[in-house]
Amino acid sequence: MDNNAIKEGWQYERTTQNEPQINNLAEMEKLEKKAKRLRHLGAGSAIYALFYTFCLYRNASGITYPFFVGATLLYFAYYTRKYTESCAREHSLWVKASWYRRFLVAAVLILGAQNCMTDSGVLIFFNKALSFLVLGVLVLQTWHDVSGWSIAAYLKGLFHLVIGTISQIFTPFYDRGASKKLRRLCSEPNAGKNSEEKKRILVCVSIGLVIGLPLVCILLILLGSADVVFYNLVCDLLSFQINVDFADFLYHSISAAFMALVVFFVAYGVFCYCNEQTDIKAVDDMAVRKENGFDTYIAVTISTLVCVIYLVFSAIQIFGLFMGRLKLPEGYTYAEYARSGFFQLVFVCLINVVLVLCMLAYFESGRALRAVLCVICGCTYIMEVSGLFRLLMYIEMYHLTFTRVLALWGLIVIAIVMGGVTYCIFCPKFRLFQYMLATVCVCWMLFSAAHPDYWIAKYNIAMSATCENVDTYYIKNRLSMDAAPALVEAKFNFISEYGEMNGK
Repeated sequence: MDNNAIKEGWQYERTTQNEPQINNLAEMEKLEKKAKRLRHLGAGSAIYALFYTFCLYRNASGITYPFFVGATLLYFAYYTRKYTESCAREHSLWVKASWYRRFLVAAVLILGAQNCMTDSGVLIFFNKALSFLVLGVLVLQTWHDVSGWSIAAYLKGLFHLVIGTISQIFTPFYDRGASKKLRRLCSEPNAGKNSEEKKRILVCVSIGLVIGLPLVCILLILLGSADVVFYNLVCDLLSFQINVDFADFLYHSISAAFMALVVFFVAYGVFCYCNEQTDIKAVDDMAVRKENGFDTYIAVTISTLVCVIYLVFSAIQIFGLFMGRLKLPEGYTYAEYARSGFFQLVFVCLINVVLVLCMLAYFESGRALRAVLCVICGCTYIMEVSGLFRLLMYIEMYHLTFTRVLALWGLIVIAIVMGGVTYCIFCPKFRLFQYMLATVCVCWMLFSAAHPDYWIAKYNIAMSATCENVDTYYIKNRLSMDAAPALVEAKFNFISEYGEMNGK
């Protein structure tokens, strides 16, 4: 009995003695992990932040923008290969680069190159917005298996990525503190010797400065009086002035430093958040909702009510607007009629896209539902044709503006996207989000590369030969410098025609 008591006491004493060591080892592992992350990410993120500031500070769409895009992709690819864990490395750009991932990389590069080739503020803004969206999708595809993700899952994943990056904004400070603590723990045996050595060096340097500075002054006076050339050289060096506005220099220095710090924290936070073992796969809950969704009769009832309205409206468009049998109310012109209904039709087409996607995502699929959704898709195409017909009538009367050209582009994109939505009704495994993103990217890159301001100015100038109500103020003051070549061509043609008339 006594031996058992002694044995139990010895086991208790051993566990109590080893427990602090186990805690210290766990703490040391955490500190080492944070210090390693700082070593890996700190210098690279700082260099990237400085390069970002050099390229984009007060130069948001200059010739350096493509270099910034290229540096961003290199930075991203390098750290996904060198820094990430094995689970993320399997999806790295350098290991399993699928054709779609290569397409996203190419899209970012093309959008960056187009940004410095236009003066249109609208094109520049949407080029940047689309490139950041593509980069976000690229990050999700690199760290996670996104096969089977729905549109809502992608949107939730992008939202989590933004919020997660913001939540990691103070991580560099924590990693820096962990690195200092780790060095202090590792250097505790030699801490006394190191502190005394640093104190000795500081004292010696202070004594050297106290003795050396007066001696330097005396020697300068003596040597300056001995040689006039040396005297003039010293005077020029001491009287050197920098002709710089100090307030302006201080303002730009602080602004550039703040920009670099923000970029550093964001770049650091993205990798810290993505490398954490967060269960983003839980975002993809659409598959479960499809199997256990709401009853299909709810969706059929809603869709049928909407479908009846759309069929009546489509019949009016076909027999009235398209066949020319439409009788307008008194005092209404065709241009006013087109203007009054175009934007409402575009908005309804967007509602139809969202409606069909919600029906497919949250309700049980069935033949009746698929049939009604197909009718809604067909009516959507009729509405788009009606909107296009109205817009062309309005352009014929009042010519082109950037908003009208953008509306034409929007109708084309909605038609292509609606084709993918219609196909998704019969093939639920179709990767609709990838299709929609690729469609928007390709169509926007073509639109941006076409420089629409140039064609708007050229069309409106060409119409001025036959029409008197051309808005010359819009061409000169509302369009960007992309329209300048059209104005130069018009002026050259006018001079040529004037010379030929005088020659005759």
